[in-house]
Amino acid sequence: MTLSRNIVLASLLPLLLAGPEAAGGEGVPGRREAHDSDYEVRIGWGWCPMFGVSDFGRVGQSGFFGYYFDFDPDYTETLAGIYLPGLGPGYMTGVISAEIDFNLKRWFSVTVGVGVNSAFQDLYDPVTGRKTGRNKGAAVTLLPEARFNWLNRGVMRMYSALGVGLGMDIKRNERLDNTDTGFFPVFQVTPFGISLGRKVYWFAEVGIGLQYIGGMTGVGMRF
Repeated sequence: MTLSRNIVLASLLPLLLAGPEAAGGEGVPGRREAHDSDYEVRIGWGWCPMFGVSDFGRVGQSGFFGYYFDFDPDYTETLAGIYLPGLGPGYMTGVISAEIDFNLKRWFSVTVGVGVNSAFQDLYDPVTGRKTGRNKGAAVTLLPEARFNWLNRGVMRMYSALGVGLGMDIKRNERLDNTDTGFFPVFQVTPFGISLGRKVYWFAEVGIGLQYIGGMTGVGMRF
């Protein structure tokens, strides 16, 4: 009986050492968990873009364009100023982002993402009221981030992130026949984010920085 018992224990030893994955638990061989993936791709949409926040409440201005192309108050009272094309409301698409994530550790990932926020604004003839053109612009950001996964269990992941990168804005102001391009540093802090799913997942996060201030949501896929 002693010899038989020793044989049984010896045969079970590899399973005991392998842990719950080999015993038919959540980590069944052949089914990768969220933290087992080597890299991920994500597509998201965020609001509110930094330019929308910086121009909020500016009387007589229209967001993305008005912030950079102010007129002298005296000029608007001249004959030329009176006949400037009228400005319609400014609109933005919000930040559309795409990124790739490299999962270096179960608790740590490095990500590289690109975000684009487009803006437009119609112009109108001050006499006839007909549309005469459109102001257009875009802000593009390149943002590497360090992401810290402080909960990574099965289908759920919770994380925080910190990123520093570079941005560029391009604006075509038809009202002034002017095109302007500029560069600016970008930082982004994500105090809280969550993703739900295994291979394909949904994510949502809150952040503050020069890419967006507010929230972002989207979908991702792990490989």
